[in-house]
Amino acid sequence: MKEIVYLIFFISINVYANMNYELRFYERIIPLIFKAPVHIYADKEIKYILKKSDKFVIENKCIDAQLIMGMVKDIECKNKPLFATDYDTYKLSPNAFGAFYWRKGRPQLKFKKQKIKEYHLNIDSTLQKYVK
Repeated sequence: MKEIVYLIFFISINVYANMNYELRFYERIIPLIFKAPVHIYADKEIKYILKKSDKFVIENKCIDAQLIMGMVKDIECKNKPLFATDYDTYKLSPNAFGAFYWRKGRPQLKFKKQKIKEYHLNIDSTLQKYVK
């Protein structure tokens, strides 16, 4: 029984640590691309992470947002830049310009050069090595 309690405790700490890591990551990367405060429309998972930050304004409608984050597939959002949170959304969404996701326990960051130009985004020089 103690093993189960320890396992649940370990998993809870690990999930919480990853959410804090992701929030710090988003707070550093997104303001390098968009001027703060950034108005974001996001899926439930990302909304839960971002609401703890004062650098982002979470919008309830896609129309009011500068940036779409997560795995949002709303038709009304197809003309806004999308920052994906998984590889499949990054590859398959026509409006995805970048992605942050986990692969084999390691964080991955990618940007699409063509979409960055299309949306007239400025990628900081520190992020250029992730542009392809």
